[in-house]
Amino acid sequence: MRLEGQRTGILGGEDIRSKYFSGEAKLWKRVPKSIFRTYDQAKRNCPAGKIPFACIKEKGRWDKNALVILSLEHFDILARAYEERKERQ
Repeated sequence: MRLEGQRTGILGGEDIRSKYFSGEAKLWKRVPKSIFRTYDQAKRNCPAGKIPFACIKEKGRWDKNALVILSLEHFDILARAYEERKERQ
């Protein structure tokens, strides 16, 4: 599915636009290893049939500012379910 979004990064503003989502896309030379280790731990500890994710935040920041790390494959699954639900409303 990949959100069936439009890549708009070179135009300024959001990089990925779809009906219900707005995203930023970044290609880094190196992603901090701690991010991958955290997500790998979430995958290892995830029971069958559930979607793994990791939640990270800086010490002293509000929990509502925490970030969720999720594979694109699993984000697509959740996004599709969200979009289908919104279309039925």
